[in-house]
Amino acid sequence: MREQGSATIKTLIALVVVAAVIVGVVKVVPVYVNVYEFEDAMRQQAKFAGVERKDANAIREELYLKAQSLKLPITRDQIEVSRRSGGATISARFTVPVDFIVLQRDFNFNLSADTSTAY
Repeated sequence: MREQGSATIKTLIALVVVAAVIVGVVKVVPVYVNVYEFEDAMRQQAKFAGVERKDANAIREELYLKAQSLKLPITRDQIEVSRRSGGATISARFTVPVDFIVLQRDFNFNLSADTSTAY
């Protein structure tokens, strides 16, 4: 009897661990995918800043709208754009809170893109 009860507890613990890993993956992976997509948009803006001749506010606004569409908690003030001859330097520093079932964890991001590093 005791062996059977011990096996049941081990199985239950294993299921809880697997469920926790699945919940973690389901919560974290979409955040990183959205951040990557936002960083890609930053690179694109930096790459074409010299060609499109947008001012810093136009670039900031486009990136802000992209962040909103990706549901990233970024304000306009967190997107820094520096125009220079032939391109731009863009950076964004923000935190994404992820609510796991039993705790909340903040993921901090510090992204940057420059005309010279864009692809």
